[in-house]
Amino acid sequence: MKNNLIRRKPHYGQKIVYLTFDDGPSSHLKAILNILNFYNIKAHFFFCGIYMDDSKSNDIAQLLADGHIIGNHSYTHPHFSSLSYIEQCNEINLQNNNIHNYTHHKTKFFRPPFGCFNDNTLRVVNNLNMEIILWSIDSRDWELEHEPEKIINNVLNNLHDGAIILLHETEQTLSILQPLIESILKKRYSFALLNY
Repeated sequence: MKNNLIRRKPHYGQKIVYLTFDDGPSSHLKAILNILNFYNIKAHFFFCGIYMDDSKSNDIAQLLADGHIIGNHSYTHPHFSSLSYIEQCNEINLQNNNIHNYTHHKTKFFRPPFGCFNDNTLRVVNNLNMEIILWSIDSRDWELEHEPEKIINNVLNNLHDGAIILLHETEQTLSILQPLIESILKKRYSFALLNY
């Protein structure tokens, strides 16, 4: 079984990083896209099936038109390590189908909720010819609702070439996204997409 697990993707001195957003699509998606578009930055968005509905279809269409990539974050956001092989297959396949219904595109990227996975997950992903995308920098934005400045520090203090940065579609993340991008750019890093 080949290794389809990516935690970081170094470019040996080129200072490239990757922005990823989990748990969408949310009500903050459009505003996040507007900020990314202003800086001409492309990002990965890992969507959960339970949050995808027709009310978000215009934002999803804009995301694709802007050149971002949608990844699979499962359908119901369970702990994969507690699921059987079949249950994991169902979660991933259901969301793959859901993404295809909304985008007419397939995705090759999967991010397990909470970063939890086991050998069954690796088998499922390998059989589907997908890749697991984890992260090398956890901004911890999901728990810093009242201390958003710490989100920026968590990223900047751990910044490195090839970093995959974990963010979420939350209000506090939206509030710091522009200064975070500015700070990363000042450190002479650039943003890219993982090879598709």
